[in-house]
Amino acid sequence: VQALLEALAAASSIVVHIALKGNLIGDDGAAAVASNMPALGLLSSITLADNNITETGAVALAEAIGGSLLHAMPEAMDEAMALAALPMLSVDLAKNRVREVGAMRWAELIALHPHLQFLSLAENEIAYQSDQTFLALVYAASSSPMLSVLDLRKNARGKDLMKGPVDDVPASILEALKHDANLVETEFEEQASQQGVFIRQSAPAPRRAPRVGPVSSGRHAPSGKENVDVDALLAEPLDKSEQSIEDFGLGADDDRLSVG
Repeated sequence: VQALLEALAAASSIVVHIALKGNLIGDDGAAAVASNMPALGLLSSITLADNNITETGAVALAEAIGGSLLHAMPEAMDEAMALAALPMLSVDLAKNRVREVGAMRWAELIALHPHLQFLSLAENEIAYQSDQTFLALVYAASSSPMLSVLDLRKNARGKDLMKGPVDDVPASILEALKHDANLVETEFEEQASQQGVFIRQSAPAPRRAPRVGPVSSGRHAPSGKENVDVDALLAEPLDKSEQSIEDFGLGADDDRLSVG
């Protein structure tokens, strides 16, 4: 993985999506990805699901995508957002083990990142010890300038600890979200939220115009109380990624666009 990423970076590759799902790259591989992402100027989407990435790798990835954004003083925040954050639109870290420490770093990132529209931290043991980090992620998503979808499915255990994560969000978390400004109904699509997928009801208003430009993610919450097929909704493409491809005169099937 390190050799691949270094080669892409050295060649100033125009790759916009990297897919490394199920390669068990671990924290060392995540660190290699993180260290080379800044050199891939067009990279806007990355899939690192099912790779045995723990807290260490998750923090390295968050800090690479956020850069000094995560360390900037409040008075320097605008400059940091303009100069440091990578133009990443979509990150899939499902089925890893980022746990509370890694997830909290991502909560800090999504609250500030001016481009990120989709993040999956499904099945990452985030709410195994307590609800606090899970809640922090949802609160961060509600205040994010661009995030449209946050996937947190299967991050809590049921009473039978031997059966692994449960499908639905625990009642304690939903009650906390309803108690705090009723976020489940006012900010996110209610039915999907109960399954752990937090979909913004309306497009978030950016705090400032980002370098890539404020564009809808293409994933819109259904109206009313109709049934929601969460998997089908998450399978929809990001409009901004498609626009980026067209802007550079590349077809969607161009083999230069994806690595994996």
